[in-house]
Amino acid sequence: MEAPKSLTENIIKREAMSFLKGYYKFKPRGEGGTIVKYDMRAEGGLIADGYLEFLDVDGSTFSATLEATSASKRDEVVYQVQKKLLFWDTLSFSILTTVISVLLIQRSNWLDYAELKLGLGLLLSWGFLVLYFLLGYLSFQLFDRYRYIYAIEQFAQYNVSEKWICIGEDVFPSGSDKYFKQLKKRCIANGVGLLWISSNLKITQVVSAAKSDLGGAKSRTLFKDLDVCCAGWFALIVTTILMCFVVLANRNLD
Repeated sequence: MEAPKSLTENIIKREAMSFLKGYYKFKPRGEGGTIVKYDMRAEGGLIADGYLEFLDVDGSTFSATLEATSASKRDEVVYQVQKKLLFWDTLSFSILTTVISVLLIQRSNWLDYAELKLGLGLLLSWGFLVLYFLLGYLSFQLFDRYRYIYAIEQFAQYNVSEKWICIGEDVFPSGSDKYFKQLKKRCIANGVGLLWISSNLKITQVVSAAKSDLGGAKSRTLFKDLDVCCAGWFALIVTTILMCFVVLANRNLD
């Protein structure tokens, strides 16, 4: 069989579903055969590129879904930084550390806030706030909490036994690619299986899928848009009031 010129999504999903059908062939099961379907749509607009099901030994339905990703849809498996969540966490961190820093400086006699004018004291406090915000923003984005992978988060809404992702070899330039490493890490953490298909249609299993517990709902982060404009002005006002309170409190105590 001549290898295709490029790995399209249709080629990937059909080869991957053929692989999964063979993968589950010897799994203990009940009566009946394996049903394989493509481009399935569930309630809420959820779409699965591939769907497989058969009866389990206890009579329940064992089901598995597949997300096929070609190079043209690379964004589905490349993590994006959740900037809104990162912003609010960083802002909270910077406000807290600024207040602590001001109090420590005052109590350690490194700087006498009582001798500073209110405007100068606020300016210094805002300087701390900006510094901590920049440090926090640059540091926090390295944590998994702020890295969103569309394919993984979409699977969190699926109520199926096992979930799989199959990527073409041209999606990532190498196995050492930081986005590929993060995808593997998130697949392992979320029990999602990962397959890799070469240009000659050879499939390699990178990560095994873990069976989901369909009996209970797993807690997960809900991603909702925030009213950035209103929330931003509110945080700015609260921060200014808090800084005024800290400076005036220190002046009064002295």
